[in-house]
Amino acid sequence: MTIDYLVEVIGEKSNPPSQTAISELEALIGGELPADYLDFLRRSNGGVAPPNIVETANDFVLDWILGIRPEEYLSIAEHHTDLKDILPNYVIPIIADPFGNYVCLNIKNENRGVTYFYDHEHTDDDLKKISDSFTQFVSLLNIVAPENA
Repeated sequence: MTIDYLVEVIGEKSNPPSQTAISELEALIGGELPADYLDFLRRSNGGVAPPNIVETANDFVLDWILGIRPEEYLSIAEHHTDLKDILPNYVIPIIADPFGNYVCLNIKNENRGVTYFYDHEHTDDDLKKISDSFTQFVSLLNIVAPENA
């Protein structure tokens, strides 16, 4: 899948975030958003994924694609605040599934841009690396038949 296609199929897209809103989020999270992810936010600002998009390696079904949004369920800032005592400080949640799991994005250190899978039922385990970048993560997404979603 491509970022262009993902942007096209997301529901409840929003206006692009302002530079002020981006700067405020980066101050809150203590890091900079990688360029490919920031470009994605400027094009969709998150939203709701169709029910048939899956990252099959981790059986991760996309639900909420977080953005710089006022709606709590779609807000990176809200999810980050809720999870700040659980997740390492170098990642932020960027996508949630219907079961309480997240795709997280590294915003600091030499692994900036790397995506990880966070399984809320295995909090004692480290984050599981998915990809080296947001763009690569999106390329791993698949559309599955509704009976398999």
